[in-house]
Amino acid sequence: MIVHISFKAIADSILAASAMAATGSESDCPPLLTTDHAPMLESCARAALRSVCFELAPFLDSAELQGEPADLEFVDEVDPSMSLPLEGAVCDIVAHRVLHMFFINTWPALSDAHLEMAALAMERLQASLMSRPGVNFRIKPGV
Repeated sequence: MIVHISFKAIADSILAASAMAATGSESDCPPLLTTDHAPMLESCARAALRSVCFELAPFLDSAELQGEPADLEFVDEVDPSMSLPLEGAVCDIVAHRVLHMFFINTWPALSDAHLEMAALAMERLQASLMSRPGVNFRIKPGV
């Protein structure tokens, strides 16, 4: 099963989250990201996806990260009905890792929160993949 990961869609979701954080905020808020930042966000998303693929290696047959979208081919044991949930989960993890990178020097607490959210989402994703009936992966994540 192949899952398509769009770097443009990840950048768009990050821009939307940034706009939501800045809208109506009466206190200090993180810097507003704009469409001028989109190329940087897409580049950072590509880098973050590489590390995500490393963590998902037991579940992947291959990963083609050069194009738009990137293609992640999951092993046969992964249920094809998981395609959309997998795409969403991977995109969310990548977005949180990009925001972690972006805020690390300006808003350390926010950066840490995004890193924690990415780690929790990865743990849940790996647990979900491992809990599927009939799954017998050669390598167990976290072992």
